[in-house]
Parts: sequence; C-alpha cells; structure tokens
Amino acid sequence: MTAISQTSPAHQSYIKPRKKLGEALIDQGLIKPHELEVALLQQKQHPNKKLGRILVENWFVTDIELYDILLEENHFDGITDEVCMTPSCPVDVLEELSAIILMEAKEVVFYSTMGNRIEAEAKLRKHYRKARLVHRTTSMDLISETLTKLKTNRTRQQSDIGGLLEKAIAMGVSDFKLMLVSDTYFVQGRYLGDLSMIQSGSAEEYHKLMSKLKELSGIDTSDKLHPGDGGFTYEYNGVKIDLRVATIPCEGGNTATVRILDPSNLVTKLKYLGITDLKEWVKAINRPDGLIFIVGPTGSGKTTSLNTSIRELDRLENSILTAENPIEYRIPFVHQMQINELDNLNFVDAVRAFLRSDPDYIVVGEVRDEETGSIVIRAGESAHTVLGTLHCQTIKSVVGRLRTIGIRPEQYKDLLRGVLAQKLIKVACRTCFGEKIVNDEECADCGGLGHIDRTTVSECAYIHDETDFQRLLDGEIWWATMCEDAIGKIFSRVTTRKYVIDEFREEATRILARIDNGDLALKEKIVAHAAKGDLLREGVGSMLEKGEGPDAIENAYGEVGLYILSNNLYVKPLNSSFLAGGR
Repeated sequence: MTAISQTSPAHQSYIKPRKKLGEALIDQGLIKPHELEVALLQQKQHPNKKLGRILVENWFVTDIELYDILLEENHFDGITDEVCMTPSCPVDVLEELSAIILMEAKEVVFYSTMGNRIEAEAKLRKHYRKARLVHRTTSMDLISETLTKLKTNRTRQQSDIGGLLEKAIAMGVSDFKLMLVSDTYFVQGRYLGDLSMIQSGSAEEYHKLMSKLKELSGIDTSDKLHPGDGGFTYEYNGVKIDLRVATIPCEGGNTATVRILDPSNLVTKLKYLGITDLKEWVKAINRPDGLIFIVGPTGSGKTTSLNTSIRELDRLENSILTAENPIEYRIPFVHQMQINELDNLNFVDAVRAFLRSDPDYIVVGEVRDEETGSIVIRAGESAHTVLGTLHCQTIKSVVGRLRTIGIRPEQYKDLLRGVLAQKLIKVACRTCFGEKIVNDEECADCGGLGHIDRTTVSECAYIHDETDFQRLLDGEIWWATMCEDAIGKIFSRVTTRKYVIDEFREEATRILARIDNGDLALKEKIVAHAAKGDLLREGVGSMLEKGEGPDAIENAYGEVGLYILSNNLYVKPLNSSFLAGGR
C-alpha cells in the first residue's frame, strides 16, 4: 500500500485546512476584532499562555465555544498537551480504565485512555453527566506519569482543608456547611438548590478544619463567641476560585458556611440563562440612559443575570462601573468597587464618585434604601444607564417596593426602561424526566436526582415610554407572567409539572387545571411565548440540519418544538455541535 504524503492531493481532499484560532472565532461571530486585538496584546506580555485561554479568562468567549472551534478547525495541539491534575472523576476509576483527563469544562471533557474507549466512555459518563466526552490520543508515558502523580496526591487526609475544598468544587456544589454535632462533624453541600451530606469525621478533625478555614479567611481563630466573615482564593485546575466564608457561634461549636464562586460555572452568554423574552431585556439594557432592574427573592439568580448582562455589553467600547457588596466575580475590563460600610464607603458614595468618572453604565448591586434610590435616579437623569437589583417578587411589585423605601413613581416615571423578574427551577433529566428510576434502577444520567441543572423562569417588561409606565401603574399586565413562563418550559420538555407546582403552588395548579379542562387559547398563548426562546429555535434548526424529523423534535423539545417547526421559527445556530438534540 502506498503511503499518502502530507502534501499529496489525496491528503488535501480530506484534511480540512485550519484557520487561525482568532480568525475562526471572528468568522463564527463569537468575538469581535478589537477583542482579539486586546487578547493578542496580552499574549505578548505572557507568551507562554495560549490565546484561547486568554479569550476565556477575559470572558470574550466561553469554554464550550472555544473547544467547539478547536475541534472544528483541527487545533488538537491545544488539547493534547494539557493534563487535569484535579479531575472530578475518582482516581481509582481512572486507574481501572488506564485513563487520564486532559481538560474539564462544564459542557465538554477531553480524555485519553490506553484501554477500551467504549468501556472508558461508559464509566466516565457516570461522573460527567452533563458534559460531552471527547477522546484525544496521547502518549502512554504521559498517561502513566499522570496516574502516578494522581495516586500520590490521593494520600491527602480528610483533615486537610484542601481535600474538602476540592471535593466540594468537583461535586459542583454552590456552598457547603461545616458543623459539629456531639463528637462528629458533618459537611452538607448544596447542589442545584438541594442540601445533602458529603462528608463526616471526628471532632478532632473538625477543629483542624475549622481553625484552618478561619485562618485562610482572615477570621480570628480564637474568637468562638461572635460571628465572623471573610474569604480567600483557592486555585483548582488552573482556575482561581473565590470562597466566601461566614461563621456563626452555635451550641457545641462554630458552624461555617462556605460559598464557592467558581468562574468556570458562570453562564457567560445571556441566551444560556433561559430568559424567554430575551429580546425585550436586550432592548432595555441597550438604551443609552435610564433605570433597569432585576428583581426576585434571595437565591433566584439575580446577581448571575446582572453579571451576564454586563458581560454581554461591549466592555471595551463602554465604561462600566459597578458598586458591589461583595464583589462575587471579577469581570475583565469592568471597574468594580467593593462596598465597605465599616470604612464608610457605601453605595451612595460609590455612585457619587462614578458620576464624576464619565461612565456609560453604572451598576448598583442592590437598591435597598431611599438614599441609594435617590442617587440612582440622579444618575439615570444624567444620561447614564443604571442597572440594579431589588428584593421583590414580580414586575408589578417594583413600584410598591420603591414606594416602600421612599421613592415615588413621579421621580422615575420617565426613567424606567425595563424590569426582569426571575426565579430558578429544576431542569429535568433527559433520560428519566424527573422519575429518578429507569428500568427499576437508579437513573445513571442524573444519579437518581431526577434533575440535572436549574434554569431561569422569568417575566420581562420593556418600558418604552411614559405611556408604558402608566400602564404599569394602572396594574396592566402585557407580558407573560413568570408562572406562565415556567409552564411553557413544561411544554418544551425542560422541566416537569411537579417542579413547576413545587415552585408556584396554587397559581400553577390553577393555570394547569384550565389547560387540562380544554382552555386551548391559554395553552397556545403559553406555547407561543415559550417558542421565543433562542436556544429552542437554534436546537430545532440544528436537528433539521441533521435530518431529524418531527418525532425527534417533539421528543427533544415537546409541543413547543413542533410549534417552532410548523411556524418556521427555527434558526441555524452559528456554532452548535454541543447544543444539537437537547439541552
């Protein structure tokens, strides 16, 4: 058999010539030329750093978009020369498979194995349920050396705070609690909103863990009688993760709550948040002046939506200043100020300083009193766009909440541009769809949870002018409500009736009963609203590109998918290989 040379016509016919990474990302519409220019300038200062990693760290592009391009353009060299030394998969599983993890991200995991790839993928799937697994060939020496190092690292004891932190981060928990009960300590982790036990040990180990945690956080280790507050940064898989620590004195010993702010878990594009009326929200945040609010209860994802909205703006062409308490995530090319009441630096002082700094956007973490509300209105009147959060439940309740803190409607009637109200709801497992059991066994894809993620359910109103504001004051609702949005996600197979009823109780039960009793107009209204979702339209478009028919589309996206199909609402995604066929 004749070998085919690298330059032969036959070789050229099936090896796709690859573009430069930056050129490919620009062609796909994922970054702008001036963002690439800035990243290349940074690379000159750090020549050993890969361009893709710089783009991700600047939040110009997401991990999933970067890896998609690396695969599409045959940039395999950016993947095979890296190794993940703190994999989420247990080391004994990797040993059994003679496998190593090259790179981990939320949506994609690159691995290499000396063993059977089919067996390896089946076993790795249990530990990377939400990620696409991609095999890359590496040397046997690299696999052997890496497994030896991983086994050495595994000797870390439970009493080591690093071991606990890495376990919690690998599990994907948002926060965990360390507590002492009698002579045993327990660690509870919160995953997708639910608490579960993740570790336990002796009282002696507890004292070592608590002491080290306080020391790292800057909390007085000798003070066991007063609450403490602090934080520190921990590096995991090459990513710097901020940890916020709060301790409270309890009977028997302090209880510590550790919040994990992992930037690799951030949603960096608005369309991935699950906001159905996204076009209305984008219109609001792109107004050149006025007030824009995100509202919802504690733990509803307001800060995530606020940060993602900031990232969606052109951070190189706009001056964006934020006042936060605390700064949860550092956003490149955004000027973030940490509020510190103890040092007499509050939100009001911050906004006053911002007004002298020629900003395009001012972001206030929370509007909670009359003084802050008044300075925010002043900023909006000065031809600036101001974004902030409020603690209330719905769009209708914004006026009442502002009135409660002393801000009258006439003060902002010509300034309010938009309101987004939101909560989080569980995303059903694509295999068991909330049932937790498949063929009389625990569902392997969700670990018996029934759900695999959480997504935003929301209501959004764009306030075009004073006429719209008066409609709001008059109590008119011209938007789809949050509960209707959640029910739309039932019809698109994102969530289940149970999850929606658990969150919205009587309101959801009442609307679902009307639909079950034959209110077709209400159902069509809700389905049509759900069909506005960009990811749904892209998903249907991607499935059509692959030759999938109506049955497959209905299985993936329910009645909403069929509605998108029959009304020709689907779109071709720019870069969709990780999104096709479901979430």
